[in-house]
Amino acid sequence: MQMQIKEESLGKLLWVGYRAKQKRENGLKTGIIESYICSMTSDKAGGSFEVSIPAPFDSEILESLGYGKEVKLKDVCIDPFATSSNGFATINFRFTASDIFPMEAGKGIPAAPKADGNKDGK
Repeated sequence: MQMQIKEESLGKLLWVGYRAKQKRENGLKTGIIESYICSMTSDKAGGSFEVSIPAPFDSEILESLGYGKEVKLKDVCIDPFATSSNGFATINFRFTASDIFPMEAGKGIPAAPKADGNKDGK
């Protein structure tokens, strides 16, 4: 059951890095990017976590972010799920967002998007 959460719930978000997740067919990677898994830290979440941003997405935006740079997410949703192992259950959370923006230094607002609006990845 996916639920949208308020931006304030995560607090100040700092960029750590990302990796591309490829689609799979018959257990093999297809070379087609399914989503980007973005790692970040949050003062309110008490540590680091990952957020999935679906493709297509302009990966140049992700490449331009520097380690520790403040970012903002758009349309953040949380999807809780449970796993069990050896009789113990664990609740986990999967975060998704529709977009990510670098924050303008000291202004607390997202930086302007690219002029051409390209968001179709490479």
